[in-house]
Amino acid sequence: MGRQAQAIATWAGTCDAISNITQSTLVIVGINDMFTPAANSLILVERISGSWLVQIRDAGHGLMYQYPHQFNGVLMTFLEDNR
Repeated sequence: MGRQAQAIATWAGTCDAISNITQSTLVIVGINDMFTPAANSLILVERISGSWLVQIRDAGHGLMYQYPHQFNGVLMTFLEDNR
């Protein structure tokens, strides 16, 4: 948990490098995520050209467990579109 807390506290410093990502990227976030605020996902998609943003309402940090069918549907669509 210590490294995760450190990463959360210092992640903004890595934003400059994020724009170097050239692979198709899916950013999927729960709107109610208390560990990684959904607002951060907007920063990511602004800096990663052509990235996808999906925000799942009423979901938290464990959105893949809370809404597995919705999560998997989004993931499969992304993977098929970027085959």
